[in-house]
Amino acid sequence: MKKLAIVFVLSLGLFACSNTSKKETTKSEVVVKESFSVTAKQIIDAIDSGDASVYSKLLTEDSRFRFGNYDMVQGKAAVYEAQTAFYSSVKSLKHEILRTWKDDNSIVVDLMVTYVRHDDTTITLPVVDVFEIKDNKVDATIIFMDINPLYNTKG
Repeated sequence: MKKLAIVFVLSLGLFACSNTSKKETTKSEVVVKESFSVTAKQIIDAIDSGDASVYSKLLTEDSRFRFGNYDMVQGKAAVYEAQTAFYSSVKSLKHEILRTWKDDNSIVVDLMVTYVRHDDTTITLPVVDVFEIKDNKVDATIIFMDINPLYNTKG
């Protein structure tokens, strides 16, 4: 299963890189054409705020959101509710961005996320987030991760 996940993440990264629009550059610079200015750091900082209203400000009105194997929700209000419910299940969270890929309308982010549970224990898990961008807002958030270890506090 781990091998499959690694292959998927590598394939996702290769796909994202292969879809990057580039113009001719020197060896020391790579220029990527982007149709948006919102950054992975801005998005992740909003998520790490623990305040669903901060993240909601970055969303389109009909934004879609899927976390792992959970059902997709659609609409800014539904995403806000899902985020609020999730935030209440943890004391805090902090992402570390390992690398990002971009194309004309999406950002793929490879991260490690550390959660602090309500009992003050912590766990750090790998995650890959895909953000589809429309009109400089997040139109879709697709999170690839196994969240189960966060809630499995038994040995």
